Amino acid sequence: MPFGTWLAADLQWRATFWLLAAIGAACAVAVTVGLPALTLPPGPSLAARLAPARDRGVGLAVLTTALFMTGGYLALTYVGALLAPATDGDGTLLAVLLLVFGVPAVAGTVLGGRATDRWGGVPVLLVSVTGLALVLVTLP
Repeated sequence: MPFGTWLAADLQWRATFWLLAAIGAACAVAVTVGLPALTLPPGPSLAARLAPARDRGVGLAVLTTALFMTGGYLALTYVGALLAPATDGDGTLLAVLLLVFGVPAVAGTVLGGRATDRWGGVPVLLVSVTGLALVLVTLP
């Protein structure tokens, strides 16, 4: 995202989309050429796939994840407008700020799994949601 923002700042937003289209096409060719054909066994029925949804704990976990991700992505949708006063419209500075936001987010994702294995899901979830709330509250 920071690279795409920087690219758009220097070459306009269409350049970012053309680059994404080219990368997507290259990946499609690589997958088509590079992966062997596989014969897969039949998958489980739809009822079997949806069976875990009947568990209240699974539903709460999915709801928590959906709300958590919605909060994070909602902020990213409007981050350019939110940070416009701080960047004064400078796309390069916006890209740097996105990088400063993104590096800890990636580190949190990597460390979150390890922390969950060590301390369990609830404490890690509470710390993660509190951290996201603090970021969202201080963003403006």
